[in-house]
Amino acid sequence: MRKNKNKLVAVIMAFGMTIVPITQVNAMEIGNIDEIVESKTDTSDFGDDYEESSSFEIRSELDLRKFAEMVNSGKDFVGKKVVIPKEIEKIELSGEWTPIGKARIDIHNGKNSSESERSFKGEFDGNGCEISWLRLKNIYANSNTLGLFGAIRNAKVGNLVFTDVNIDIKDLEQSSQKLQTITGTAVGVSLGESDVHDVTVKSGNISIGSGAAIVGMAVNSGNIYNNKNEVDVNTNQNEAILGGIVGKAYYIDSNIDINNNINNANIGSYGITKENEKASVTGGIVGFSSANVFENENIPPENVKESNSVISGGIVGIQTTYGDVFLNKNSTTVTADRFAGGIIGLISYNNHGDERKIGKISVKENKNSADVISNHDRGVVGGIVGQIYNTADVSINTNTASKISGGVKGYSAGIVGNMIFGDNYLFSNDDELNIYVHENISTTDISNLIGNKNRINLYANGENIERHFISENNSNEIKLVQNEDQDKKSNDMEIDEDKFEEGTKEENKIDKDKEIEKEVKDEKVNFESQKIFGKDRYDTAAKVATNLGKYNKAILVNAENSMSDGLSAAGLSGKEKAPILLVKKDSIPQSTLEKLKNVDKVYIIGGNNAISENAEAELKNIKNIKSIERLAGKDRVETSKAVAREIKEYSKAFVVNGYKGEADAMSASPLAAKYKAPIILTNGKNIEVDKKDVEYYVIGGEAVVDNSIVKELSATRISGKDRYETNRKVIARFYKNKSKLYIANGRTLVDALTSSNLAKEDGIVLVSENTDNSILNGKNIIQIGGMNFKIKK
Repeated sequence: MRKNKNKLVAVIMAFGMTIVPITQVNAMEIGNIDEIVESKTDTSDFGDDYEESSSFEIRSELDLRKFAEMVNSGKDFVGKKVVIPKEIEKIELSGEWTPIGKARIDIHNGKNSSESERSFKGEFDGNGCEISWLRLKNIYANSNTLGLFGAIRNAKVGNLVFTDVNIDIKDLEQSSQKLQTITGTAVGVSLGESDVHDVTVKSGNISIGSGAAIVGMAVNSGNIYNNKNEVDVNTNQNEAILGGIVGKAYYIDSNIDINNNINNANIGSYGITKENEKASVTGGIVGFSSANVFENENIPPENVKESNSVISGGIVGIQTTYGDVFLNKNSTTVTADRFAGGIIGLISYNNHGDERKIGKISVKENKNSADVISNHDRGVVGGIVGQIYNTADVSINTNTASKISGGVKGYSAGIVGNMIFGDNYLFSNDDELNIYVHENISTTDISNLIGNKNRINLYANGENIERHFISENNSNEIKLVQNEDQDKKSNDMEIDEDKFEEGTKEENKIDKDKEIEKEVKDEKVNFESQKIFGKDRYDTAAKVATNLGKYNKAILVNAENSMSDGLSAAGLSGKEKAPILLVKKDSIPQSTLEKLKNVDKVYIIGGNNAISENAEAELKNIKNIKSIERLAGKDRVETSKAVAREIKEYSKAFVVNGYKGEADAMSASPLAAKYKAPIILTNGKNIEVDKKDVEYYVIGGEAVVDNSIVKELSATRISGKDRYETNRKVIARFYKNKSKLYIANGRTLVDALTSSNLAKEDGIVLVSENTDNSILNGKNIIQIGGMNFKIKK
């Protein structure tokens, strides 16, 4: 196995295959963590009963400082809970802060000097308390992890709000014997199976070496979720790794999930000139990732700054070796010196990760709506991914950027700017590498793609763009799949050109609320070869409701950004004979309001983050609505359980991955409506169910739902190689020999959800422009919603 431990990543420049190493960065140690702050615990009795108690309260700065002192002296709080009571709304810190917990971590490989670790290992609940004036300025001889918590292991930290933070880690002299600092406002380093959640950084200044606004680095496993950053993260240091939420996520044995976070700030290298900067990596959510990154959003601050980072992504700077990146949204302009992507700057599959956890990097169902710009004349830029190095599956993504520029000598594309294969940094057991780019949509006008874009005839999802595709070892087979049927070696490449769309015509523009333009009268249609669709998804759902006939209950789902909570709604729709209607988070569209005029009970699926109290208040003003019931849990998995409990009596249930299996849930949704059966969501690794004596069906393959779940539930698995084959297998098993079939867009999926009750006796076929639709031959077809492609039979 070839390894070079002094290299973080090999950046392969498309213009000449130059290998630019990002070398190890180190920090000068200054001072000692135990000498930073004078003891201020004289009047605090926090932790005096440490041995006897399992729960502790923090009511003041003195308590908080004594808590830090105890952890740093070796009391780890395993099995104990520390809380700030709800009545303590604010704790203002005076003087420089000594982090709770300490460790020495190598940011390049995640390795820890265990002798020096003093980490917090319990549960901390801030109950929404505001922590103000957190000040971090020094580098410590026995710890390089900085934050309110310096180091946590197998812990839970959450529910905190930071204001007026002042983190200013100065530019440091480099020394081969020292470690680079890792900083996060909430947590410096998260080790083991730790969760960091519901943390908001609202105001202040963050200038650091490497790290992020929430968690500097996450190592091994755990979940970082529901956090928000509103403060710019800047570095004045070369070779930094920065993220809005997490600086670096590095696995050793298990997965790390980073989900449902929001960054609303600039992340970048603003303190270094391009001429002096060696390399830096920035991501709106994660700087450097080998984690699962999903359902995050990077939104622009009031004043957007141009970053001098070498590699930058709207969501992830570098994704390496492993991880699924899906259902993220970026609307902030992305700038970088060399590699820039609306979602990911660079995908680099190589041995900088851990050989024990390797697998294809998947980039699916993400949306970029912001410009992607290289400030170098030889940049490599893509609306979704800047460059892919060695392997990835990039599919079903949407780019609507106005401009994508790689510079006059660079590379630019609506989806992927450049793809390269090279075996210099591979694991010894890498026998075959595949790059798939398919079923993506880009509407960027081809005249606004600045840089080389048509040197070879390589079509990526209808866009004629240049690809400098190089094999350093022709004995390796490279699969380049554009239209699901390409399998060519790099030296014999043939790409179909039958799907080219310049994107210059207005009708090719994508608008999620304008799926089709043709108006349809609101009347019950004849089911022979009909279409049911409206001016947008909300109107389409309303017209589906009309075709259901009379009803006095309705189910409301937010499908504005994601259908996460609504995935489980179909079974309840079947039980209550209620249509599924769509709303926005804070408002109810007029077409939906019209369908609520004769309703006396409304179910809201999901918590306030899905459908807010403002929307609920709007319902309360509708006189005929007598009852409003919200079915919600702390996440989509718990919400699905709440819906199952509302259904109560059922003999069948369908299990899908709640984070990667939206399409699988849509295949199951008509069945859920038919059998009045719940769709129970899982994280794919484990599951908890209320009923064991039920006929369970797992929809989806082993990659999304582990075999242990199938065994635990004695379930029947139905799966295919992709969402469409899985869907066909569901139809073949439950709707064989039906003369009528409904069809819905297999990418947007929302119309499949709202029509689940209407289609419960016939089934829904998911289609795209590339799918094998032979299943439709000889059938009466009812199309639900708009299709921006031709359906092939």
